[in-house]
Amino acid sequence: MPEYVALDLETTGLDPARDRVIEVGAVAFTPDRTLATLERLVDPQRPLPDAVARLTGITQADLKGAATAESAVRELIHFIGGRQPVGHGARLDMEFLTASGLWDAKSDILDTLDVARILMPAAASHSLPLLATELGFSQPRPHRALDDADATRQLLLRLREDAAALDEGLKESVLALVAPYGWALARFFAEALTAPNPETPATPVAGRRSTAPRPGATPPPDDPHEIAAMLAPEGALAGTLPGYEHREPQLQMVLAVAQIQARSGTLLVEAGTGTGKSIAYLVPSLARAVRQKERVVVSTHTHTLQEQLMNKDLPGLSQLPWDFKACLLKGRSNYISLRRWRRYLAEPCENAEELRFRLKVLVWLHTTESGDRSELRLQGREEVLWTHIASDPLDCVGVRCTAEDCYVHRARAEAEASDLVVVNHALLLADAEVGGGLLPDYDHLVVDEAHHLEESATQGLRQEVDGPGLEALLDRLASRPAGTASAAGLLEELRAQPRLGSASNELESAIALATGARSRVHDLFAIATDFVLERLSDGERREESLRLTPQLREDEDWDGVAIAGESAATALAALETVLRAAVTQARDWLGGDEADQGVRELEIIRGRLLGALLLIGEAIGDPHPNRVYWFAQVQKDDTVVLRSAPLNVGALLRDRVYAERRSIVFTSATLTVGGTFDYFRSRIGLGENVEELVLPSPFDFYHQA
Repeated sequence: MPEYVALDLETTGLDPARDRVIEVGAVAFTPDRTLATLERLVDPQRPLPDAVARLTGITQADLKGAATAESAVRELIHFIGGRQPVGHGARLDMEFLTASGLWDAKSDILDTLDVARILMPAAASHSLPLLATELGFSQPRPHRALDDADATRQLLLRLREDAAALDEGLKESVLALVAPYGWALARFFAEALTAPNPETPATPVAGRRSTAPRPGATPPPDDPHEIAAMLAPEGALAGTLPGYEHREPQLQMVLAVAQIQARSGTLLVEAGTGTGKSIAYLVPSLARAVRQKERVVVSTHTHTLQEQLMNKDLPGLSQLPWDFKACLLKGRSNYISLRRWRRYLAEPCENAEELRFRLKVLVWLHTTESGDRSELRLQGREEVLWTHIASDPLDCVGVRCTAEDCYVHRARAEAEASDLVVVNHALLLADAEVGGGLLPDYDHLVVDEAHHLEESATQGLRQEVDGPGLEALLDRLASRPAGTASAAGLLEELRAQPRLGSASNELESAIALATGARSRVHDLFAIATDFVLERLSDGERREESLRLTPQLREDEDWDGVAIAGESAATALAALETVLRAAVTQARDWLGGDEADQGVRELEIIRGRLLGALLLIGEAIGDPHPNRVYWFAQVQKDDTVVLRSAPLNVGALLRDRVYAERRSIVFTSATLTVGGTFDYFRSRIGLGENVEELVLPSPFDFYHQA
């Protein structure tokens, strides 16, 4: 049976180099019983900060004449012996122990914070005090070392029970994952999952709200005045909407939104803080969507507002007299790819941190319905590890994809079945950029936080290409590993498939072209990097970007960049032409509708190469008058990225976003300049034929501030 020592330190602050330990607490235990305890006060040889004294209840007098830090740490090390040390959020404790010079920095501690994040993903907080309160642990003196150590003991035992109570199929998967490793985290799960199954159920995970129709639901009203009346003091929502207050500006906005959606058109609403504008556009939008079967998309700039809409406002409207379905739709990279996950899971873990991430995802996948990364609450390097399993168009199986095995497909299917879809500006604009397909068809658009739309459009319609990224694409097509004479990569893999027929000749030609294009691209970005960095470090002009102005193109050194750019664009164009022919021939040979993952990946890479060569050719040799071009230094290794963005996004928004909508509502707390919407209209491509409404805040800032 394993033996553990839960430990905790109280200190004068958070800096191991400057602060000192004032108390050491530890509990030795097995899963069945407590073996021994250790509690020692430590004299820090300096004044005790008042904040620490208030937090812990320890006084300066308590510490006078107490043990030295060296003797306390030695006693702790002896107390641990050969047992497994355990801590909660133990990084700081380990830093203080390591700073003592007595602790082995390589000692592997089991952190219950990591285990809790794996097994309790739905917990409101994973802090020890809140978990102790939530789970009913005994902790008479919070923030005292022994009591915190004992709370850690209780938490580990609860987590051990939760692990043992997991579904048998999940248990097998976890055991297979941890089996090759000897890290403390792996040993904990290996032992806990083979222990007898306890009666204590695993910590419940919040499920999704039922969307079953309610008995007695009635259709929404068609009259805008009747819709607005629902938020009046005697209206249907007055007694059911959480935190309801009668707000005249809100009623005016409800009426205006309902009217514009009924007769079609564009409405600008500046609604001051406290108006309740989200409810003011949600109620008429839901009424319109449900009654007329006209889907509404609500676009926001921030995740905070999305969460407010999905977790507060829309649930608060569940008491509407009619049923509705609303969902949140995000960009592809927010969802896990099960194909990429399975491949990633088969690879060995480099360290305990990567094992922790995989365990976290593995347990989460057993409960998630959305596959949305926001449920995981990723921490630190987990953001980087997520990129290994995020959905990527290069790994999409296309027509063979189903809602059962693809979370992106599932999310889009849910959006297709929804009356109202919440998105962010980036996804709205990405859908416009590719000509649709990312969002379901929709009739009405509400743009909240509309003052960010121009900025989002500029970034969303921005194009960029970086040398290392472009070289990586070309390497995926064809490369020659060191020490080998034969080519490797996607082209060679496809050429080896006899079922692709005559496409094999084009694929063979493309191998040499891809290798040559990679060399030209490398040369271009090497020359461009030298050109840019020389000018960024010139006196007071230290910046992170260099705009390609007509004056700069007259620089005597620009010719080198121009020649390298033309050479790279020519090489990429020749490669793209051959790849296009190869894809066409392969699809014809396969029978048109038959899906092939390799051919699909080749087609996506070809599209990306086409975008890169068009940008390089345009930026270096033939700039468009409505676009701006610049090199940006975005990495510490002094490489540069070539970027382009439209000078004025208004026309693009008008043609790609507004054109097919029955109505559009733009709203924010700040849209006017000098009392008019003129500047906002000019920047986002709106003419004068729009309706405008300015609503004051109901707050009395003068007296309430």
